[in-house]
Amino acid sequence: NGGENVVGIGTLLNMAGIIVGGGLGLTIGNRISDAYRQMVMTACGICLVFIGAAGVLAEMLVFKDGRLVSTGAVTLLVCMSAGSFLGELIDIEGRVLKLGSWLRAHSGNSDDARFINAFVSASLMVSIGSLAVMGPLSESIYGDSSLLITKTVIDFLTIMVITIPNGKGCLFAAIPMGIIQGLITLLGMWFKASASAAVLSNIVLTGSVMIFCVGLNLAFDKKIRVSNMFPAIGIGILYACIPW
Repeated sequence: NGGENVVGIGTLLNMAGIIVGGGLGLTIGNRISDAYRQMVMTACGICLVFIGAAGVLAEMLVFKDGRLVSTGAVTLLVCMSAGSFLGELIDIEGRVLKLGSWLRAHSGNSDDARFINAFVSASLMVSIGSLAVMGPLSESIYGDSSLLITKTVIDFLTIMVITIPNGKGCLFAAIPMGIIQGLITLLGMWFKASASAAVLSNIVLTGSVMIFCVGLNLAFDKKIRVSNMFPAIGIGILYACIPW
């Protein structure tokens, strides 16, 4: 019975999956050449590009009057542009980098030049997207942890693979992911099933765009400041609540 699940257990399992997957990646990483590591990172990036694109298209393409039509373009433009502007204004990327620097200094990894970028990239991978939002909401509102268990398996494999080329910083992605999903769980407990379909759709839409951008950064060595786009999710929630 899904209703018997303990609220929050899914996120704790998710954090454990990231740590175990990262640890396994560190264990086998020394046995793989740099060329193979780079190829693995590129492959992961390309996969994230397709995952993000699929999430966006799933929300924007709908059947109407027997044909496929596009919707939500204005919503996406408003949410992403306003959210990115706000993120740049408060410099979320800079704050995340400072957190990465603090963790590197206080975790005995001061000599690891890859630590900060690994921490930021891995954190974005596991902290945004449809499962990162819908998983905690499903658990807190309906008592169903199945989505978070699915996400745990995905994150375990993803972190294991990207830890090979990027190092220890990936393991610490469990911290922001746990905080974010914990807050979403609390939010779900607060408003229960009152969230509208439009709110959930905008969350998935904006989150999927950010997943796409993370994939571009990994696969093509781009420098998109994805962290600064994060307020777009909040803008999307507010936008859905406006009675147009």
